[in-house]
Amino acid sequence: MKMLVKALGGSTAYGLNTPESDLDYRGVFINTDSSKILGLERMDHIQKQETDDIVYYEIRKFFELLRNGNTGALEILFSDNLLETSDIFEEIQTNKLKFVDTDKMFRCLLGYMQGERRLANGERTGQLGSKRKAHLDKYGFSPKNFTQLFRLASCGKALFEKGYFPVNMKQYDTNVHTFLMRVKTQPEKFTVEQLNFLADNYEIELKKAYEDCKFKYEFDHKYANDVLRRAYLPYLM
Repeated sequence: MKMLVKALGGSTAYGLNTPESDLDYRGVFINTDSSKILGLERMDHIQKQETDDIVYYEIRKFFELLRNGNTGALEILFSDNLLETSDIFEEIQTNKLKFVDTDKMFRCLLGYMQGERRLANGERTGQLGSKRKAHLDKYGFSPKNFTQLFRLASCGKALFEKGYFPVNMKQYDTNVHTFLMRVKTQPEKFTVEQLNFLADNYEIELKKAYEDCKFKYEFDHKYANDVLRRAYLPYLM
């Protein structure tokens, strides 16, 4: 296995971390064992959650996620908080818009936002951790999930209006960052009704930004396959 990129993920990457935040690591790798490239032992991701949250994607899996509009993969693609990188990933980042599909991105974002909203309102419990349960009991909502919803909407709006997907919200827009931090760290200043009203507006704004989209991208399958061929050819000789 050879790492192509390793980056900070989660709240640290978003500029929304607090002293209590865990460290999340995200990355992309290539398999160097031919049995995992052409054989039945394909390894498409590595996930660990011990002291840190670690998720690394094999490059073909990474491209597949990008092709489908996955926001986690986009955050790696657009990240400028890299701990390790390589010539291959530097080329990928230089040509990052070749890996964006505007239409799929919109549908994926909308789905994520609606999922986060159900979690925020306690309508879909999922794995109800002790912290989220405590927040639901205390405030009637989960501030973490509302924060995610608003962040994703802001990222999508930026992509459709400005042609890039912001990862670090503090660097992108200090007003948006301040608002997100208030929701996350001062939930007592909001009501669930207020946050749902804002969620409605964020969804309306995202839809309008998509409808008026100034930047239309399609995933470049030919280029992606060329990158894969050049990445894996040395390990198939």
